[in-house]
Amino acid sequence: MNKEERIRKIGEIIKNKGAINNKIVRWNDSPQRMDAFEIDLKYLIYNKYNGRILSRTKSAEKKGISINPETREGKELIERLLWESHKDRNKKTEQDIKDNGQKEIGVITKDGVIIDGNRRAMILSRLNIPYFNAVVLPITLEENQKEIEKLETVFQMGEDSKLDYKPIEKYLKAENLNKKGFSNEDISEFMQESVKEVEKYLDTMKIMNEYLQHFEYDGLFTRLDKREDQFLHLTKWLNSFYGESSSKAFGGYKDSDVDDLKDIAFEYIRVDYHGKDFRLLADGHSDKHFFGDESIWSSFRDAHYDKIDSLRDDDNFRLDYSNQNLDADLDARDENQKVLEFLTENLDIHKEIVNNKKYKNEPLKLINDAKYKINAIENNKNVYSEEPLQSLYELNNKVNRLLNQHSPDYLLNLINQQISSIESKNCSIKKSECLASLKNIQQSAYQLEKDIKKLKSS
Repeated sequence: MNKEERIRKIGEIIKNKGAINNKIVRWNDSPQRMDAFEIDLKYLIYNKYNGRILSRTKSAEKKGISINPETREGKELIERLLWESHKDRNKKTEQDIKDNGQKEIGVITKDGVIIDGNRRAMILSRLNIPYFNAVVLPITLEENQKEIEKLETVFQMGEDSKLDYKPIEKYLKAENLNKKGFSNEDISEFMQESVKEVEKYLDTMKIMNEYLQHFEYDGLFTRLDKREDQFLHLTKWLNSFYGESSSKAFGGYKDSDVDDLKDIAFEYIRVDYHGKDFRLLADGHSDKHFFGDESIWSSFRDAHYDKIDSLRDDDNFRLDYSNQNLDADLDARDENQKVLEFLTENLDIHKEIVNNKKYKNEPLKLINDAKYKINAIENNKNVYSEEPLQSLYELNNKVNRLLNQHSPDYLLNLINQQISSIESKNCSIKKSECLASLKNIQQSAYQLEKDIKKLKSS
């Protein structure tokens, strides 16, 4: 049924059938009591840009799926998206309508577009209940889109209804209202949020869009699912750090460093890394996170960039929006297990460095931690490959320097124990190197003995 037929049929109902109820609707900035009528569902169409499913319909259209609510296919797709948007709540509403009928009156335009009540109409359709009780606005959708957008937002994003929505929908709704020329104060009123909260929605949506563009997912808003908390933290960090003046970052940082933070955070968001560990990137005071210490941040950042490109082998990947399994393919691409393992390992390594800084005034704790770790690798054959041996050599030098500065007698005793513990048979492969080292030790010991005797005699 086309628009003109819907207008005629709904007009006949208003003219020939009496009102069944009424409802106060804030229309043109004033509350008006409007009559409600029993409208046949076949004269109505869903609003495909309904705030409840906005991310879904926009993502579907980005994939090239045409959504025409006047067709059977379009109607069925919108009904499926509405049902899946909040299955548990929909099941409860379905049972309530079975038991008690439609209690809440909807709102439609005179050409049959459902402004408030898309979810209820979908459930009525599922239950084969043919009528929808609704107030009829005196205009079509196209005649005053801004006023209808406002009305829809007030109904759908009010405090009681907001819990029904996927988190991403409120960010998209705020962005859409902003693009249509509404002020932050207007949006605040419509969404029943503070102006500050609306500003947060808009700032966060901007970073969400940058994220989608970064991975070439423009318009695929379903890729933001389950990631709201990470985006909220990242937006807060970027707002704080850009401008090179935050005391919560390491001294002398540049905006280019903040760009790196954003790129790296995007990778963690992509694999849905969340919680306290994600916040270690940059949350809180400077002593609580990586970005608060230049040496820790440089190490973390360099390790990330050295490895991530080789793990993300996406050069030949091309988005095929006609692919029916696109979401599943993108999930597999984004949640790459090797990438996740590396990101976790790199974060854990630097998390320990941050924790070690916290205990710098408790040396015994840190020394005991080091002992436990050395004990854990004592019988591991991999210790004797080149890189671990080099690291052990560097660690031993650091220990020796500490002992030399404050307890040279401990160090000499340790050296004696180490030399005594060496078995000659273990030097058979590198006999000449061992003999050269022993000669150097003898010379160094003799010179040290002379120097110490001079100290005693002075």
